[in-house]
Amino acid sequence: MSLYALFVIICLPCFYYWRFPLVANIDWYSFALEFIMALTILACVHFLRLDKKTYTSNQFLYVGFSLLFTALLADTLDEIFLPSALVTILLEKLFQITGFIVVLLGIRLWLINQKQQKKSLVELATTDPLTGCFTRRYFVDKAQALFDSERGFSLLLMDIDHFKKINDNYGHSTGDTALVELTKLIKKHIRKDDLLARWGGEEFFLLLPDTEQPCAFERANKLRKLLEEKVIDYPAGQFQMTMSIGLAEKSPEVADLASLFELADQNLYRAKDRGRNQVVG
Repeated sequence: MSLYALFVIICLPCFYYWRFPLVANIDWYSFALEFIMALTILACVHFLRLDKKTYTSNQFLYVGFSLLFTALLADTLDEIFLPSALVTILLEKLFQITGFIVVLLGIRLWLINQKQQKKSLVELATTDPLTGCFTRRYFVDKAQALFDSERGFSLLLMDIDHFKKINDNYGHSTGDTALVELTKLIKKHIRKDDLLARWGGEEFFLLLPDTEQPCAFERANKLRKLLEEKVIDYPAGQFQMTMSIGLAEKSPEVADLASLFELADQNLYRAKDRGRNQVVG
């Protein structure tokens, strides 16, 4: 129990007993109902006291329910004593109205907090923590839905050339920097509807809705050239990198999404076999 609630429970009945006369006929039924409501609000105050430091919303709820408890306890004592109109207005009406307002603010803050938590959980489940790209599972679900629809699309499977050498020569933190910089570059030059996912390690899939193979090839080649020209800073200096890209387009000849992925993967290996830093599709 909070110190505030304990203070109210002790002092308020004593104040009423000392200051106001008793009623002639006590309505014990109303007294019991109002007392039970006061105890219910007191229970809310108790539980919020234990958790009020966790969220700002809980602090508002704690204050609001404390005010409502005071108002309900005063209303309960009205069944036994005859307080003045001023005390009734101050302790019941004013505390009740203020308490409800503060509780509503607390509920509003709680809903906002729940929405933010839900958004954070969705982001954790669907995005790669290092690059901020979508995860493999999320990408597959979206790609499957698009494959099953009437819309056409192309896939780019991108792989950083000689990524192991970057890790070996500059360190794994620099390898992480390379992945992040590649992600930033791609995101800067794709459309809102395009979908970028980290497939694994240094491989990335880019889904291009409503894009036929010739256009997809041009866009892939543009991204490849932009990366080739980019100078990346890291703590000990600078470095550059390139990537190979395998291209595949949804078509009647492709039976399912797995086959489309396999086709993009085969074209990626052809790009590597032909000397890397090129697009094959």
